[in-house]
Amino acid sequence: MIVKSIHIFMHIFLLTFFLCSGFFYQEHSVSEKDKSFILEEKDQEKVRTFLLEKYTQNSKTASTYYSIYQKRAEKENNVYAFCISLYYLSDIALTNGNYATSLSYANSMLSKSQENDNKALQVSALNLLGNVSYQIRKYDEALEYYIKAFKISKQINPEELHLGLATNINMIRTRIHRYQEALNSYQDILEQLEKEEYKKISNYWSHYVSVLLGEGVCYYHLQEYDTAINIYKKGQKLTQEHNLEKLEAILDMTIGEAYTSNKQYDQALNHLYRANDYFKSSDANFQSQLHTSYFHLATVFYKQKQYQKTLQYLSESFSSITNTKEEGAIEKINEMYDLAYNAAKKLDNKELMIQYGEAYRRVIDSFHLDDIRTKDRLYDKDVSDLEAKNESLLSKNQVYFFLSVLFVLIIVGLLIYHLKKQQKNKLLFEQLQQSNLQKKTSVLPKIKKEFVTDEKAESLLQKLEEFHSTNFFLAPDCNLYTTAKRIDTNTSYLSKVMNEYQQKSFNEYINQLRINHCLEELKHNKKFRSYTIKAIAEELGYKSVNTFASAFKKETGISHSYYLRQILKKKDAIEETAV
Repeated sequence: MIVKSIHIFMHIFLLTFFLCSGFFYQEHSVSEKDKSFILEEKDQEKVRTFLLEKYTQNSKTASTYYSIYQKRAEKENNVYAFCISLYYLSDIALTNGNYATSLSYANSMLSKSQENDNKALQVSALNLLGNVSYQIRKYDEALEYYIKAFKISKQINPEELHLGLATNINMIRTRIHRYQEALNSYQDILEQLEKEEYKKISNYWSHYVSVLLGEGVCYYHLQEYDTAINIYKKGQKLTQEHNLEKLEAILDMTIGEAYTSNKQYDQALNHLYRANDYFKSSDANFQSQLHTSYFHLATVFYKQKQYQKTLQYLSESFSSITNTKEEGAIEKINEMYDLAYNAAKKLDNKELMIQYGEAYRRVIDSFHLDDIRTKDRLYDKDVSDLEAKNESLLSKNQVYFFLSVLFVLIIVGLLIYHLKKQQKNKLLFEQLQQSNLQKKTSVLPKIKKEFVTDEKAESLLQKLEEFHSTNFFLAPDCNLYTTAKRIDTNTSYLSKVMNEYQQKSFNEYINQLRINHCLEELKHNKKFRSYTIKAIAEELGYKSVNTFASAFKKETGISHSYYLRQILKKKDAIEETAV
């Protein structure tokens, strides 16, 4: 109840200041001529065209122009113009990393459009909110916004927007590893796009190939590499027919990645070299795809044990990164530093091992702190800016008073949140300890014959349970394909049986086995407890610490680091008592 009250107070206080201060945007000079044009020109379309030109020239300056337009729209009670100004102000804030400001504008736009029942504007506002949530890595929230926008867009039925939102939703699904759901949706979108009426939308082939790319990515993550390659090649043929050069290069890169996973290294290099050449020849100041192509090339050479060449490509990538913002925009930057560290280790280059090891830890720490930093950005406003923009409404003493109260409330709220989180983690830890006393290592439920009517399925599940005792799930190459092959079945049937009789995907099944094995080892194996987190992840068959951490949290409800600390404390206490 206290936390809820604090949240409401903070929300009202911050919203008041947002509205009074123009959302903390720095004023940029606007000539009297431009200001007069924005405020007095009768042809609104001319004004919006003018503002759009300013937006393309300099987004920070454009924020001031749109703020002036917002005041005019408010004065004239022009809801559409008011929402348009909010849209661009939100988009500009998002581009510049001002997430709190962007959220505030987008929420204001949504509220205004709902008051006036303008569904098209509601879709735009919800899409904006989804984009902001995606940028601050709140993927569940982003998905919720996109789905709401999607439902409304279906009512007003603009085909292009409808399909675009469906694609956004799938982007989130793949980000949170819901590959099968995303795959089904991509296939539905492709079915729609193949209808004649959809071929009239602008950038049709670009959209079609992008959806094909998404479908291929899902098959790749489901470890059906041959299927992914065939889909990628179909998309690449279309890019060549319709002169979509950048998409062709991206498809070269994804084909190369799939060939690498399939251990077809020569084919992989052919595609990756082409992609790398294209991105290197681009005029853009910074391209994250170029760094991804370097990473995939380096991966091929690492697998071929050409460690010097691995470092050559990675160091070329690292040398072109000019700041931490660029570094953070590279999707696989942590994997790149990890690969560089391992290549340096193979070459016994201690200096490079230290350099890349430190870089890897710095990036990982940064990723883990992203959520905290985002929350800080949502509330950490510049006090002097607040005073300057609100002195007509509040005296300096009032500002100091309110900020002091707000600061105290935030501290109290964070303290309560921390205590509750600690209590929850402790309870989950104790429950895990209790449940581990009552179960064996296997998490595969015994199948009662009365529930399995298919003899073939029953036989398959029995084989899988017997196979479990070999600890096959700890192998790094354990996947749907290799498991199906070992128990004499195919991937489609194994996946179907798992979903139908175990109510889980194969990947969920493997994660359960691995994490349960981890809990047992941490509890009973002193040597295992001394391993680093990375070593534990590798011991369990995971290729990255992030994948292990995500699986552990999903299965237990608490972080791996917290669980390990508690286990070590408990064992130390037992040993001291014994002494």
